[in-house]
Amino acid sequence: MSNLLSLCMIVRDEEKVLRRCLESVKNFVDEIIIVDTGSIDATKQIACEYTEKIYDFEWINDFAAAKNAAIQRASSKWILVLDADEYVDSTQMDRLLNMLKEADHTKPLGYILTIFNYTGSIREGKMVESTALRLFSNHPDLSFERAIHEQVAYRYGEFEQIYYRLSIFHTGYTLETRQEKDKSGRNLAIFEKLKETRQFEEYDFFTLGNEYFAIGDLKKALYYYKRASTKKVENQAFMLHCSNRTVITLIELDRLKEALEVVEDGLKRFPAYADYYCYKGLILEKIGLTSLSTQWFETCLKISNSPQGKDGRYWLISPNYGSIIPLTHLTNSYLASSDIPQTVGALTKLVSLSPGDQMALYQLLNLLSQHEDTNSIIQFMEKIYTPLQPIDVLQLFQVSLLLGNNSLINYYQQQCKQHDIVLSLQYKLLLALIMNRQSEFDDILSGMQPSDHSEHNNKVIILASIVWKQRAYTSLLCETDQSNSLKKGDFIRFIDIALSEEDSNYPEQLDAAQLNFIVTLLIDLFKFGYFDAYDEFLQKLQPFYFLLANLLGDYFFAQNQVQLAIDYYSLLIQKEQLGALGYENIGKLYVSQGDLEEGLSFITKSLKINPRRPSLYIHFFEFCKHKDMTNELLNMYREQYPHYYSILLNNLKNS
Repeated sequence: MSNLLSLCMIVRDEEKVLRRCLESVKNFVDEIIIVDTGSIDATKQIACEYTEKIYDFEWINDFAAAKNAAIQRASSKWILVLDADEYVDSTQMDRLLNMLKEADHTKPLGYILTIFNYTGSIREGKMVESTALRLFSNHPDLSFERAIHEQVAYRYGEFEQIYYRLSIFHTGYTLETRQEKDKSGRNLAIFEKLKETRQFEEYDFFTLGNEYFAIGDLKKALYYYKRASTKKVENQAFMLHCSNRTVITLIELDRLKEALEVVEDGLKRFPAYADYYCYKGLILEKIGLTSLSTQWFETCLKISNSPQGKDGRYWLISPNYGSIIPLTHLTNSYLASSDIPQTVGALTKLVSLSPGDQMALYQLLNLLSQHEDTNSIIQFMEKIYTPLQPIDVLQLFQVSLLLGNNSLINYYQQQCKQHDIVLSLQYKLLLALIMNRQSEFDDILSGMQPSDHSEHNNKVIILASIVWKQRAYTSLLCETDQSNSLKKGDFIRFIDIALSEEDSNYPEQLDAAQLNFIVTLLIDLFKFGYFDAYDEFLQKLQPFYFLLANLLGDYFFAQNQVQLAIDYYSLLIQKEQLGALGYENIGKLYVSQGDLEEGLSFITKSLKINPRRPSLYIHFFEFCKHKDMTNELLNMYREQYPHYYSILLNNLKNS
């Protein structure tokens, strides 16, 4: 064998991702062998751009058989196996090749590589780490076994396997990909067939649990995770992942006492890693112990900032447990306690780690816009996005539009032009609306082709109809997807309400979805500076004024626009129409200002209206010194959350 490294793959309908995979390795492998199991898209045409060694294989519900058909054709000393939805870190490949040149390919030898599995878009940075043997010697006695979740096996038993740091990135676990390819349905069918032919082992139960987890059948997932958890395999690598999924599943099923038992055991076994600290924070937060959960999430960050291992590793399963997950929860905690500096700090770290997280960027820019001038914000963003890429510029422009911040919009629009970024019709329309350029808006509409009209533009068209009093725009509204509860007729109705010349022409009935959509319209009118249109539209909705005023007050309070919220809340209190969240917000505000008696009174009223707010009970307990009132709310908490109660008492005693 003169060649050093062969890439072997099996593929089927992978036109969206195959080129990315092959581009990452094409300059480092001596041959590319692709076995196609029945593609009907452009997969094979793309493969032809990189190799002539493309072979057909009739799919028989057996991944091992298909992969063996590929590796049997390899002519190099070493074999690298990738899936089409994976790609390697090309910067690590030269080092790998130098290592392989010195390694002994004549004996059965495998290398276990690190796989970073993205669970959201790549720019969101959310991932789970796993390992798998993907690189091995081209030895006649090494082959794949197991029809699903196949593994490399040696004909005569154990063989040497070495961990090696080559990073593989995998995008196949994103929800969009799984739904598009129905991976779970396919895999479950294979498992059913396997049950008929052989006895399952612990690893089989674990992987079967994963399939049920993926489709949301958590009870079945938990059943199989528990069957996988035996003393026999407790030290095997997959058990870390099994424990992780067990905790997550128990939390989702609200079986927090069981989850806590697993977590406490994990904390004893793995005190140097962030994962179990993060799990405990999630459990305590769900119980309502926000102050304690905050401490655990902050501990996660401390561990990630000062890892104990020489390799800098601070996680068992995912780096997110020491970064994105605790930061997300800390952002909410800091914001709820009106700690703006801490909130900005957490959001800054979150956006830096996850540049594609548009919600975090929106929250950050929104807070900065309330406290900083435009130049300071721009300079701050340039420190976060270094170097500033076109995709970052576009996202900053989009978020500036959503905020209705004209100064930032103008700046990032110019940046888009400098980077030759073409704006979509949706954003061109929104820009013209925010800048009050009706003629420009009309020109864009007149130049649109029938294929350009989409439901994404509906909201902008409704807002434009209200602002410029143009009922004619209704002809451009599109029917929504069948899964959307609001239809074109609803949108036309909203415009009719807003443009009615008679104040008495009120709608008789609006459901929750319609009311919520109307609130988003009102919020956008306010954000974009169309205050007269905002007031007129709200006036036309008099029968629903108290409902809308509660929702608007809650929104403004959440956006740290407290005085606007208080204006609505004050009127609602006078009319005895204030909702639970309004009472909660005012109560917390009074408490933070030192008026405990008034604040706790409002919090009590909130809980009487909506007793399903665990964190609010704890907030009350932290400040109330009146034993009778505390006992009353403790009993209410126990009534609502009997399965949390013992955990709550233990933590209250220890805090």
